[in-house]
Amino acid sequence: MNSNISKFIDSKSQQLNTGDYTSELYKLTELLPTQLPLELIDLYSKSNGYKDYEGFESIQLWGIEQIIEEYISYKDKHLRFADSMLSVPWISWSLKDGKYYKGYGLSNEYDGKPELLATTFDEVLKLLSEAEILH
Repeated sequence: MNSNISKFIDSKSQQLNTGDYTSELYKLTELLPTQLPLELIDLYSKSNGYKDYEGFESIQLWGIEQIIEEYISYKDKHLRFADSMLSVPWISWSLKDGKYYKGYGLSNEYDGKPELLATTFDEVLKLLSEAEILH
């Protein structure tokens, strides 16, 4: 596992679902028109999001099943994989340019475009660790 991902997981008080999620990850990758970044594959092959949602002021990494449901539901170019405070904001990986974005609410509820959050997953982890992503 990527050392930055391991550090991030170790630094969180919330527990991740652990185990072998290869089959769930395969279902997700089969839906996508492009390959997931290796860092997301690395994270989700060993974990499946947080066990429980704890509080509103923290980012929650979704499980693969929820990622699939959201991707099918939205049918856009953003693979959402985390959120805070009931989808405000959500974090996604763009299938179009491979960068990471933050958006607000449901796609039919907001009129703005998602804003660029980071160009690499390591940058996303740093922002998540510092809770800067919420602002």
